[in-house]
Amino acid sequence: MKQLTCEMCGSTDLVKQEGFFVCQTCGTKYSVEEAKKMMIEGTVEVKGTVRVDDSSKINNYLELAKTAYEGDDINSAILYCDKALEIDPNNYNAWMLRAKTVGWGSSLANKKVRQSITAATKAIALAPENEKEKVADELITDLTKQIYSLINLAEKLAKVSPVEAAKHIHTIMTIWLSIIKLPNASKKTLREIIDLCKVMSETTPSYVGGAAITHNNNEPYWITFKKAILPDEVTSVEREKKQGKSGCYVATCVYGSYDCPQVWTLRRYRDNTLGSTWYGRAFIRTYYAISPTLVKWFGKTKWFKKMWKGKLDRMVKKLQDNGVESTPYNDKKW
Repeated sequence: MKQLTCEMCGSTDLVKQEGFFVCQTCGTKYSVEEAKKMMIEGTVEVKGTVRVDDSSKINNYLELAKTAYEGDDINSAILYCDKALEIDPNNYNAWMLRAKTVGWGSSLANKKVRQSITAATKAIALAPENEKEKVADELITDLTKQIYSLINLAEKLAKVSPVEAAKHIHTIMTIWLSIIKLPNASKKTLREIIDLCKVMSETTPSYVGGAAITHNNNEPYWITFKKAILPDEVTSVEREKKQGKSGCYVATCVYGSYDCPQVWTLRRYRDNTLGSTWYGRAFIRTYYAISPTLVKWFGKTKWFKKMWKGKLDRMVKKLQDNGVESTPYNDKKW
């Protein structure tokens, strides 16, 4: 007879408790029959078809994965999910837990939340028909939390490089749209997620608005989401809505954010100097009639940003030398 050894962690410290042999290292439980099979030495000849019931092993892996996930041990959680899937690649609970887990290892350079979407798609497809909506709603909500984590990383980057941050924000928002496009979700959950995006757009720093101006045809992301997911619920006002007309389109495109020192200076100049004369106000109206189209056509090109950056840098420096501040600023309404 072989010594009884835990198949999960290799420990030989197993104690019989309430009719099971329990590993004292990892907590895996084995029935008496399973323990007997583990201790048999030599070769056993078996005739006919044999089905091995690995359900207890899968459940053990999933329990270990859940414990690791709740303890923020992401790598171990993914490892145990993958072990369960090696045994049963059609286990929707394993795919579901993997979807909830893998995206938390994301960085701006490696947005692993995409892997979460792949796992979530698999989980929904494999779930029983009467569970699909519940699974979809739960996964969309969990993956949205992963998106918020990425947005927080982009917010930190915006303090150093607003242009790069705006690019990442647009990519993150595109991924978020893929999440809410997951099948079988309820309209209630979809409305809640779109409302979350709307609140975030209206309450967070305007680097999100800057990304929309530069990369999303000046359309707020929550409206883009609503048009894609709930087109029948889009109002005529929302269909035409753009970012506020007070936006410095070209400057926001060049500097990557509506809220940064250079744009604050330019906005002050617009409101306090140009806006104080009739011809200045005429220029502002002309600018807002033309600049959105320019940014839409050329805003993503390097030459456009390079051409304007030198001009704007010189203008900003001159304004700041003349006492125009570069501190945070709230626009006047036009």
